[in-house]
Amino acid sequence: MPAAISLSKETIKLLNVERIHRTYDCGQKYVFIATCSGEYCAIKLFKYGFGAREKRELEFYQKNSHLKGIPRIKAIHPSKGETIVVEEYIDGNPLSDINQLYKNDGNKIALLINGIIDIMDPIWTDLKVHRDLKPANIIIQESGAPVVIDFGIFKDSNQSTITETGFQPNSWDFAAPEQLLAIKKNITYRTDFFSLGIIAYYLYYQRLPFGSTKEQVLGKMKSGKLVFTTDEDCPLNKFFNISIQFDVSRRARTTIIMKEALIP
Repeated sequence: MPAAISLSKETIKLLNVERIHRTYDCGQKYVFIATCSGEYCAIKLFKYGFGAREKRELEFYQKNSHLKGIPRIKAIHPSKGETIVVEEYIDGNPLSDINQLYKNDGNKIALLINGIIDIMDPIWTDLKVHRDLKPANIIIQESGAPVVIDFGIFKDSNQSTITETGFQPNSWDFAAPEQLLAIKKNITYRTDFFSLGIIAYYLYYQRLPFGSTKEQVLGKMKSGKLVFTTDEDCPLNKFFNISIQFDVSRRARTTIIMKEALIP
């Protein structure tokens, strides 16, 4: 949504901002789509300061700048107690805004999920978990290729996280049971597999499999019985069955198995 904030004169001069095209209020941060020194870019200002979450996310992007399909940092500027981040501009639409274009189109959904798996595969191999895969965090470029964004709450299995104990952050509508039920020890790459299954189901049927409210979804999770309905001829049934499972051990073990399940 549009944000009621503007860049300071100092920031405009520092970044050589020639024009601000759009401004968004993205919860934890404001994002300005602008032209800087003749190039499109995304300028980010953090509402509540530059804390541990923001620092970890930037370090993740910088370490993985060689990977395709994630944002790239162009510059970081400390300025009067703030940290201003300039990212490359990703020309596309959030999947959450265009999800209706995928309705009942198994082939299109399979192609998209395959693309997301290809992006995430080296990240999972590095023992990292996104933990917040959802349509709002997937940008679809004009070519149809996805970009995965917002790694602010990723889990690094090699390190402690900013949410080491207790509540585990999630978006309830696309979160796995181990997130909603705060079973931290069960959060692995297969937590992201579950979210991909929910995304695929949502795109195909234009509804969530376990209810339309947090209370309904949480009730299903607490019961341990994740029963959902599909059409017999849905080409994604095999994929649903290996990803949308309450028991982590019953989900696909590898990305190869995930991708094979997307083949009609």
